[in-house]
Amino acid sequence: MVNMISLAERRKTIDLKFLFKLVNGHLNCPELLSCLKFNVLHCRTRSAKTFYILFQRSNYALNSPINRLMKVANDVQVDLFKFKSFECFYIIILFIYKYFSL
Repeated sequence: MVNMISLAERRKTIDLKFLFKLVNGHLNCPELLSCLKFNVLHCRTRSAKTFYILFQRSNYALNSPINRLMKVANDVQVDLFKFKSFECFYIIILFIYKYFSL
């Protein structure tokens, strides 16, 4: 059996790479950045969700690109702000998908 990453995992990896670049200023697009809903907690909780996803009435709206980016980031629970370089972030993402298969 060939050791390949599935198409779904590759899509999630690409989404996370794009989101990392957008949030950390590697991409200059304030319009997209303003569409992200950051989850700001008022007290300490166990929740590790970075983004707040609004309720959507349809699957079409739920699977829009911005909502998909936020959902993938919440599912993986990787701190987008902790890594100094894109290469370090990418290595961690590949490690997560290789050994934990989310």
